[in-house]
Amino acid sequence: METINSDIFDASSKSLLSLFNSAEALFQVPVYQRPYRWTRTEVDELWNDIYEAFTNNKEDAKQDINYFLGSIITVPDKKTGYKDIVDGQQRITTLMIMFNMIFKIFPNLNENSENANAITNKMVGKCIRNDNDRERLRLQTHPNYQSDFKKEVLDADIENILQFETPKKYEDDPKLLFKNTAKIFAGYLKNMNIEEANNFVEYLFNKVKIINIECTDESFAIKMFQIINNRGLDLFSSDLIKSSLFKQIDNDHDKTVFLADWNDIEKGIKDLQDINIDEMFTLYQYFCIEENPKLSLDKVMINYFAKHNISPNDAVANFKEFVEKYRKDIEQTDNKVIYSLRYIPWKMYWRTIVLTAEMTNYPEKEKLYRSIFRFYYLFWIAGETMTKIKQTSFNVIKNIKEKKSIQNIDQELENMLEKHHIKKLALEHLNSENVYSRRWSKPLILSIEYNQTGENHSTFISLSSVQLDHILPQKYVESDWNIDKQTATRYMNTIGNLTLLSGARNIKARNDKYAIKLQIYNGQGRHKDCKDGCTAYRVSQQIVDNYKEDWSEETIKNRWNWMCDEIKNLLYLDTSSIKKN
Repeated sequence: METINSDIFDASSKSLLSLFNSAEALFQVPVYQRPYRWTRTEVDELWNDIYEAFTNNKEDAKQDINYFLGSIITVPDKKTGYKDIVDGQQRITTLMIMFNMIFKIFPNLNENSENANAITNKMVGKCIRNDNDRERLRLQTHPNYQSDFKKEVLDADIENILQFETPKKYEDDPKLLFKNTAKIFAGYLKNMNIEEANNFVEYLFNKVKIINIECTDESFAIKMFQIINNRGLDLFSSDLIKSSLFKQIDNDHDKTVFLADWNDIEKGIKDLQDINIDEMFTLYQYFCIEENPKLSLDKVMINYFAKHNISPNDAVANFKEFVEKYRKDIEQTDNKVIYSLRYIPWKMYWRTIVLTAEMTNYPEKEKLYRSIFRFYYLFWIAGETMTKIKQTSFNVIKNIKEKKSIQNIDQELENMLEKHHIKKLALEHLNSENVYSRRWSKPLILSIEYNQTGENHSTFISLSSVQLDHILPQKYVESDWNIDKQTATRYMNTIGNLTLLSGARNIKARNDKYAIKLQIYNGQGRHKDCKDGCTAYRVSQQIVDNYKEDWSEETIKNRWNWMCDEIKNLLYLDTSSIKKN
């Protein structure tokens, strides 16, 4: 168990008044945090929880009911005097908007109260700005957010807030979210008479409690956040990389360029499929260090940039180029080999190899992609795990950057195949009577499909859009087929009895007679009308072209051998030993 220095953090329960009204109560949402994201759902939930606790306390004052709002984690920023909010920024920003609405709507709050616990309008104002007129909360996640917050909340006229019409789509614009939250609170508060408002605000500032966990070390604060956080938006390692780089920049121009590039990166990755920014940084990490990392992603990248004297702006610009290469050469490509690679479970390794080749303009890229396709598919079909391909993948990345020849890379891959008897194992699994249940079966037949076309293929076929169809159905009627039960059982799930079919077609065709299946494989549709989406795959068309009369043991063997020849061409694997006589 890790021993924690007692000086590394301090946790204390504080009322909202003590949290926001002290001299050191200056908070900022740091640059690595996500922008404000709360919509009506979250704002209403917060208001209803607090108001219900206030009502219960009013009805039974003897119970002295406090409301626990959760915890916030902060780390002092010695340069500015503010405290970075590591966890709790959504709640703190929302509370600050609520304070502002109270301040604007009730200028005479508790004006003549003799209650020692009463909260006046002036006291609320001190929770918004301190005696030196410094704002208690600063938003640093984007250059415009603080000015937007000031315009739409701090300096906004209450009537303009109440008249704001929330657009249908506003969830991705913090400026509109600020206004939306302000309007929600203004609406609730406007319905209170002054007596209820006096009592509610007194409860809000004195009885609503927050655990403030103040850490002296940012890394520890992040670790604590990851352990206790179960709400809001998670921090990513990329957030920490962003924060570390941004803090190194001194002049405003470079800061503006850095943030603009970073925002472009985040928007670009958001539009990509099946990858987030941390996964993209993991690819970039593999590309940079060419080995299995021994530290966390953020530490590896921060150390790498420092070791190689890469400036923050150069670092983010290079990563931006890396992201664009991913978009162009992996997601938007029409290269059929890349299509086939996209089905492989070890996606981080092949992707890094492709991106390394693109980033370095490796001269034999197409041959390289075919080589790694063969290598990964043979390991996959052989039933091997990531462990045996990991180091070889890093070696290939290194060889590419060193401009080693494709012959050199091919030899290393071939050595690994021989060392672990991969080709022998792959042949055994291809010869299995249960290929259908293998995870690689559909991707392999899709790869054969791509290989029936020219150099490139116009459309990537997602695994979810296509089904493996048993040509002889699993629930066949024996009288409709020229095949005995023993033979059917032996060949049912083999490569000789499988083909591709679109999802909707498969459901309708799975138990049809052979003549109906041929219509569907030919793209005509079950009723020759094609109304519900017909797809004529080339591997299915091959059945129509060659086996029009009957589906029997003999035709299954012929189809099996055809598939073996296609696999031989695709994977450069001698399949003669598993062919059927």
